[in-house]
Amino acid sequence: MAKQTFTTGQVLTAAQMTSLQQTAMGGGSTTAKTTSYVLVAADAGTVVQMNAAGATTITVNTALFAAGDTVQIQNVGAGVCTITAGTATVNTSSTLALKQYDAGSLYFNSTSAAIFFAVDAADSTSPLTTKGDLFTYSTADARLAVGNNGESLVADSGTATGLRYQANTSAGKNGLINGAFTISQRGATIAGINTDNTYTADRWYITRGGVIDYAQKTVAGGSTPPANFDAYAQYINQTAANAFITINQAIETVNSVRFANKVVTFSFYARAAANTAKSKSLTAGVYYSTSDNTKPTTTIGDTTFTLLYGTTAADWTFCTLTATVPSTARTVSVRYTSAPVGGLAVGDGYEITGTMLEIGSVATAFQTATGNQASELAACQRYYYRSSSTNLYGAVGTGIATGLTAGTFLTSLPVAMRVVPTTIDFSTLQVYSSTVALAVSALTLNTSTTTTTIGGSTSTHANATTADYFYILRGANSASAYIAFNAEL
Repeated sequence: MAKQTFTTGQVLTAAQMTSLQQTAMGGGSTTAKTTSYVLVAADAGTVVQMNAAGATTITVNTALFAAGDTVQIQNVGAGVCTITAGTATVNTSSTLALKQYDAGSLYFNSTSAAIFFAVDAADSTSPLTTKGDLFTYSTADARLAVGNNGESLVADSGTATGLRYQANTSAGKNGLINGAFTISQRGATIAGINTDNTYTADRWYITRGGVIDYAQKTVAGGSTPPANFDAYAQYINQTAANAFITINQAIETVNSVRFANKVVTFSFYARAAANTAKSKSLTAGVYYSTSDNTKPTTTIGDTTFTLLYGTTAADWTFCTLTATVPSTARTVSVRYTSAPVGGLAVGDGYEITGTMLEIGSVATAFQTATGNQASELAACQRYYYRSSSTNLYGAVGTGIATGLTAGTFLTSLPVAMRVVPTTIDFSTLQVYSSTVALAVSALTLNTSTTTTTIGGSTSTHANATTADYFYILRGANSASAYIAFNAEL
């Protein structure tokens, strides 16, 4: 029943009482509508229910309702019903568009202004469209599209919603040191490698079935191969017919144990170094050992990839594989092997860059093990340190003569080494004082320290010098002079 006016002393009929009860409990009598409708004064205190398959409107005009009047509006049809201000003003904090089975109440503050109170608290249409999307806000409700695999959500006041996704670049996620091959203390090129376990780029060692060459190669081609790392690659190729080439990195136990009992992803970019079917096949794998600080040989999982060949950025193939590291693993390693049937021919080989081993089943954006070049160099020097003469006759240490043909020198180490160095290596050094310059013929490691204080050694030189005489250990007339300490696994 519509809004009623009663007089003093009036006796209400049963029908009137029933109508009042109906209004109090459920909003009054219901008027069904199937097309757009303009409210009339008789709708005060009633329910107007729209039931239409298509879009409709309910229009509100002035001078029809008194302050305090209400009209309940429902939509049971599939079409959206929109509360529309005609000559009256209609305000709401929600929405005036009612989807199916939505409802609300028009409350009139005056004869010309009403407030619409929506019943459905989720009236606004969700902007979300894809699994993983976030419901955010800028000046209105907004969608933040789900990020890429492995990306992190960060606050950013410069974006419309104050949030954005970015690649995970946290230091430490990559277990492989020198994964971008930017550090090569042993030299940018090493020719004629004919011995297994020979190190090339820092932390990477070779096993092979013949003679090979190594080069730290500058990668051509913009941001692909991948962004987020410097443009270097490790280049390995044949110099004679050969059965296989393998590049390895074994991770120290203290850094390997975090991978135990975890799913890991090994990823890298590679391309063939010769346009033959043989060098296009590259097998990559993850290996483990139950022993500490060794070179693992037990495979966890490997995958064979077919590489592209060429010299441009587009020729790189992104390779990724996952494996589950056993709980008993104490040392973890990765390796790449090219071992085609019939062996490799001269010139066969491959280039590799952007290598990463991380916890998780998805390859994320490349990041070095330490996060910056200075720290990456220090991490490499924990295993191998070479002090090179930066110019002719550059000093690499100081010492004192202990006899006519021997002496002891001191060389500062930039970082504490992994263990006491196991070997010492040198090239074209000499003992120098103000009166003599004597060629060093042999060096013997003579230290028990791994710290950054001193690396010591005894030296043998070609000619007599006075005992207890102070001298400088320096490079001879050669830019290739160096002294190196090795503490590799």
